[in-house]
Amino acid sequence: MAFGNVIVLGFVFVFLRSASCLPRNAAPSFLEVGSCASISLMEGFEPEEYLGTWYTISNVPNSYIPVKKCMTDTVTMQDVDMKIVTKGFGEDDSPQRSEAVLSEVMPFSPFEDPFLQLRASLVPPVPYHIVETDYTSYSCVYSCFDLLNIRAELFFILSRTPEISPEARRRCLDLFEEKGVDTGKLQEMQQEGCPREGEGVGEEVVEAGEVVEEEVVEVGRSWKEVGG
Repeated sequence: MAFGNVIVLGFVFVFLRSASCLPRNAAPSFLEVGSCASISLMEGFEPEEYLGTWYTISNVPNSYIPVKKCMTDTVTMQDVDMKIVTKGFGEDDSPQRSEAVLSEVMPFSPFEDPFLQLRASLVPPVPYHIVETDYTSYSCVYSCFDLLNIRAELFFILSRTPEISPEARRRCLDLFEEKGVDTGKLQEMQQEGCPREGEGVGEEVVEAGEVVEEEVVEVGRSWKEVGG
């Protein structure tokens, strides 16, 4: 899920500020050298048309989000913002659920375009760029944070159904590649054979950032061991 995957970026600053002090295997796999691609929110984005359910077709995997398969995002309006409820299953098939809010931000500079930020409990706001969507079948999403030439880059291909047309998939790939994004990092999200809403599946509610908090504690222990 795309929205669920983005919440982890809120903790990136912890690693970015001290990456040089980390053991080689301590930093998350999606951190890499480089800066974010020059990508922004699509022109004329209409939040009301974006409401409803989106299925994650492909995403950049990361270890900090408990949903590993059958990921969906249900988008509803919450005042002037969009509320995102992410659902799916963990590696052990346990049902998972998290919530976040997507808000439009107006920059102070008149020369900068408005952009979207994702906010969730326990994590700072993170960027969320809907690069292109036709609202009815596909959505191409890019989220990236960089500092001191280190970046955390995540991007996703979403669909209104558990499957996506080859044309829509190709469109997202082309958009990413035109901006220099390495689409080879994308992995397919399992959507086949997934229990759907109303089939009596229980959920484990996971606060956004909860898994990341545990990982940060573990990294802290590693720092202690290395330093001591």
